[in-house]
Amino acid sequence: MKKIALFFPSFEVGGVEKVMIVLANRLKSLQYEIVVIAKDRGVLRKLLYANVEVVDLGNRRIRSSLFFLKRILQEYEVDCLISGPDFPNFISIIANIFSRKKVKLIITQHCYFNIETKRLGIHGRIFPFLVKLLYHKADVVVAVSDGIKNMLKQLGVPAEKIIRIYNPIDFSLISKMACDNIDMDETFDKYIVYVGRLSHVKNVLLLIRAYALFREQNTTYKLLIIGDGEDSDNLKHEVKRKGLSENVLFTGSMINPYPYIKKASLLVLPSLSESFGNIVVEAMFLNVTVVSTQTAGVNEINGNTDSIYMVSSFQDEGVLSDIMLYAINHPKNPELLQMRANYFDANFIINEYISLL
Repeated sequence: MKKIALFFPSFEVGGVEKVMIVLANRLKSLQYEIVVIAKDRGVLRKLLYANVEVVDLGNRRIRSSLFFLKRILQEYEVDCLISGPDFPNFISIIANIFSRKKVKLIITQHCYFNIETKRLGIHGRIFPFLVKLLYHKADVVVAVSDGIKNMLKQLGVPAEKIIRIYNPIDFSLISKMACDNIDMDETFDKYIVYVGRLSHVKNVLLLIRAYALFREQNTTYKLLIIGDGEDSDNLKHEVKRKGLSENVLFTGSMINPYPYIKKASLLVLPSLSESFGNIVVEAMFLNVTVVSTQTAGVNEINGNTDSIYMVSSFQDEGVLSDIMLYAINHPKNPELLQMRANYFDANFIINEYISLL
């Protein structure tokens, strides 16, 4: 069997990290030799199969791991390297260029070069330039949505090198994890949930302001915010300013949000940008109605199925509040949610990756 390496930053909570763990686990179960190259820390580490070898990056930053990666690829005689997101992709390409023995290189693109990367400063602004300069050197460029595929084409990546593969979602694992007990105040009997990073691009401030309007007409439901990030303090201040401290709970980041999602009446994703939106598919699988802003990624998940309540405005809390109020009283049909979620089942999508190896 081929030896496959996966290169990503760490096991901290994130969509890319979850995808890489699913790929590592599924390929291992199919008898491929797997080695993960990442910082061996983060709460998601527990999700990786115990028999998958991890080469620890230690204190190395991704951008300074070039020679380390090159050495590991040679020592382990890797046949194929799968990397993601952007910085690991750049490093993987350069390492492969300078390696004596070339590996098959599959890089994965998970985000748009828009408001999110621009906020990274100079590094974010040079990302499109590096894509134009380097991505054509990869054997395959996996785009996690058609929107990402189109962006890569516009940046000059050869169309024949790009393949769209949606993120694989491990529903069997989610089913098990969703059965865990919930540790939460019993006053949070009915609630709306948000799960994700607390960052500018996730636009959680809009949700808090929409929820304040929501409560003017419906005081039954509280708001649960699962996640952490640089906007945490500002969001907590807004909750206090709105007089919602008794009704909004911040849990911080957690390895297993699925019991909380399963029990929720509604999941809301107010993002300014989403390349895909794993959490949307996961909520649908758990039969939870989803309200989302009309990002390109979530639009693709929805397709022509009308399985998600879509919000056209990214700024108007009144519009979001109205749709939340309607969705609470008109949940989506569970059969419709299951049917659409199953389209992204890891059992099917892993075969698309195997065809590239």
